[in-house]
Amino acid sequence: MFVECEAPLVWIQHGANETWKTEDPNDPKYLPTIERAVAETVAFNRHHPSVIIWSLANESGWSPHFAEAARMVRAMDPGRPRTFHDQAYGGYNNRGSEEIPIANYHYPGPQGPNWPSRSGWPGRSITGNSATSTATTGRSLAADPGVRDEYGRGFARMWEKVFGSAEVIGGAIWSGIDDVFLLPSGQATGYGEWGPIDGWRREKPEYWHIKKSYAPVRIGPDRIAAPAPGEPIVLQIENRHDFTDLGECRIDWRIGAEMGRAEIELAPRRAAILRIRPTKEDAAGKTLRIDVTSPRGFLIDRYDIAVGDVPPAAPPVRTFAPPTDAPLE
Repeated sequence: MFVECEAPLVWIQHGANETWKTEDPNDPKYLPTIERAVAETVAFNRHHPSVIIWSLANESGWSPHFAEAARMVRAMDPGRPRTFHDQAYGGYNNRGSEEIPIANYHYPGPQGPNWPSRSGWPGRSITGNSATSTATTGRSLAADPGVRDEYGRGFARMWEKVFGSAEVIGGAIWSGIDDVFLLPSGQATGYGEWGPIDGWRREKPEYWHIKKSYAPVRIGPDRIAAPAPGEPIVLQIENRHDFTDLGECRIDWRIGAEMGRAEIELAPRRAAILRIRPTKEDAAGKTLRIDVTSPRGFLIDRYDIAVGDVPPAAPPVRTFAPPTDAPLE
C-alpha cells in the first residue's frame, strides 16, 4: 500500500475557515504551529515503509510559512518527495505551491488527468480529492438507483486516463467511508454519505465498480468467437502490478463442468496472450469464468467471458402488487 502522509493542517487561508476573516494567515505567530505539526508528522512516520509522499497540508493557501516547512521536511527526509494540497477546486486551485515537486489537484472532473499537460506543469501531480460518490445519494438515488452504475462507468474512464498518464501518479477518493452516525435519539447525523462503504462498513455497489477499475490484472475481451475444435480459447491478459509477476498469482478457470488452472509468467506492466485449453467441454455457447487470486490468497478479480453465441443474462425483475386495501387510481 502506498501512503501519502499528511500533516494535520487544513483550511489555512481558505475561505471556509472563519478565522481568516479577522486573522492574517501570514502572521509570523503561526509559523511555529505549522512547523511543529509538519515536523511531528514526519518524525513519527518516517520509518514506515508504506509512506512515499509527505503532504504539508490539506486545502490551504501557499505561503512563506509552508515554504519554510517544505525546506524543513526536505532536510529531515530528503528521500521522499513533498506535496501540498492547494486550496481546493475550481478557482481555488491557484497552484501557489509551484516549488513543490508534486502538484495536487482536487475534484478535477473527467478531464483532470489532462490537466498537467494543459497547464504546463513540469512535474508530477495527484488528484488529491476526487471521485466523490455524492451523486448517488438523496434525490438522485431515489429517482434512479442505476446512477450507481453510471458512477462506476465514469470512474473507470477516469482511472484509465490516470493509469495511462506519465504525469499523474494517482489519486484519492473523498471519502472512503460514509461519515454518518446514528444518535441514541434515532436521528442520523454526520458529514455526508460520501463513500463507497457505508458507516457500518458494508460495501455499496460503487465499491465493486472501484475494485474492478483498480484491479491489477486485466483479461479480455468479454465476448469472443468460439474456437475451432481442438484449438484453445485465446485471450489478452495484462499485468498492471508494479512488482508482482503473474506467475506468483493463481489463475483458475471453469467452463461448463470442466475446471482447470492456467499457468503464465508475465512481468509487471506487461501484456501477453493467455490460452485456455478445455479438453472435455465444447466451449461454444458457454461462459468461461476466470478467477485471479493474489499470492496472499484474496480474489483480485473475476471475469465471465462469453464464448460464441451466449445470450446475455436477463436482469432480475421483481414485480410488486399493491396492497389489497389500497385504493386503485
